[in-house]
Amino acid sequence: MKKSIKKLKETASDFKSKAEKNVTEWANPTKLLAGGVGLLAAGFGLKNLLSLFSKSHTVIISKNLDSAINQAKQGGSYPTYPNAQYDILADNIEEATNTSGTDEQAIFDVMNAMNNNADLLKLQKAYGQRLNWWFGIPTGKYTLSQVLDSELSNGEKETLRKIIEAKGITIKIV
Repeated sequence: MKKSIKKLKETASDFKSKAEKNVTEWANPTKLLAGGVGLLAAGFGLKNLLSLFSKSHTVIISKNLDSAINQAKQGGSYPTYPNAQYDILADNIEEATNTSGTDEQAIFDVMNAMNNNADLLKLQKAYGQRLNWWFGIPTGKYTLSQVLDSELSNGEKETLRKIIEAKGITIKIV
């Protein structure tokens, strides 16, 4: 009986040392980081990664926005800034959403600069589809509406709607 208990203890001890060795190898920080990055990449999917290089969506969006801008002009709503200013404002939103945390006030400031439907449409056109990042990982190309929907909380979206509605802008952005 003593011999079988001793053998059992040796087996348990051997199992414990092998388990500790395996856990130590598995818990290697480099392996954990690589595995996490692999899971994130798989989560975003190959489709999103391939779409980062697609320009066909941008062309369709641009044509639709050009048509909407022309309709706004026919309705008496004209852009109030030169095209370069819309590019700068779009860059401000991109910077506000691709930093560590979202700078909501910067987004609200840009929206406060919009005076009418044509301004908002020109801003959407200037933004186009831009690459969005999450902790240094590209998550896909987003339009202005998509990035705002993704980055803002429900309360912040409501604030944005109020800013736009107060200016008489009828275009829904989020």
